[in-house]
Amino acid sequence: MGLENLLPPQQFWLIFSGLSLLSLAETYGFSKCIQYELDIHHMFCIWKKINNLTDAIRDIPGYTTHLNLTQIQIQVLPPYGFTNLSALVDL
Repeated sequence: MGLENLLPPQQFWLIFSGLSLLSLAETYGFSKCIQYELDIHHMFCIWKKINNLTDAIRDIPGYTTHLNLTQIQIQVLPPYGFTNLSALVDL
């Protein structure tokens, strides 16, 4: 059954369920970032009150390839701050 066959209330429920899972990902192990549910290699730390980058990304999985730090408040990138993210290709 494709999405085109769903009734509008069913589509709403599907979207709502997906968004609810995003909030679970944030509270399950990641203090400042959210893991993208469709690709676990992407992490988003957008509009978070991050002052200490090392603390914020400490619990991010090492297999993360894309890290979005848009609109955070850090002013200095610490030396070797991303050593635990050996697969990182896009910052």
